[in-house]
Amino acid sequence: MSPARALRLSLARTADMMFDLALTVVTVEQLRVPLSDLAKALGEEGLLLLLEGENGPRGALSLDPQFLAGLIEVQTTGAVRQGAAQPRPATRTDAAMVAPLINALLSGFDGQMAGGVEGYQPRKFEYGDMVEDTRSLSLAMTAPDYDLFRITADLGPGAKTGCLSVLLPVAPPKAAKPSGKKAIATGPQRGIRDV
Repeated sequence: MSPARALRLSLARTADMMFDLALTVVTVEQLRVPLSDLAKALGEEGLLLLLEGENGPRGALSLDPQFLAGLIEVQTTGAVRQGAAQPRPATRTDAAMVAPLINALLSGFDGQMAGGVEGYQPRKFEYGDMVEDTRSLSLAMTAPDYDLFRITADLGPGAKTGCLSVLLPVAPPKAAKPSGKKAIATGPQRGIRDV
């Protein structure tokens, strides 16, 4: 199970379960992004959110205007309207409306990874706060490098095509497991045996 596949599966299932929304993931692009390039990687349009995890650096998530409009429309009118939405400034009301989906998406991502990757440690990210722009976002981020997952999806289906980007701090390398074997002196020869 790759992180990109885990996000793809979690997003489609979450949209269906929470909003009865037919959502088809078209592409998932994964990039390694240094902290200095966050603003350029995410862009300024749409909704920017901080993600809080357990005992580690923050992550972030952005919804472009089309993805955001589709999620708001399905919650307020019961369906995604055909055609591109006019870009507008995102609001805290928008953030509050999409927060449950974001939390379920990230929880589902952990579940997919835990089920498909031996020894996976859940990251337990969830919605933290809305930020006004990428400069403010960059100031709140502290990890040197991030994995950026850019998901393009059809909502509706086909009523709108939007982009959701998830930015997670690069996970620290796993510590090597002890082998459970010790070197023991055995007379004139030295060998290794299980203890």
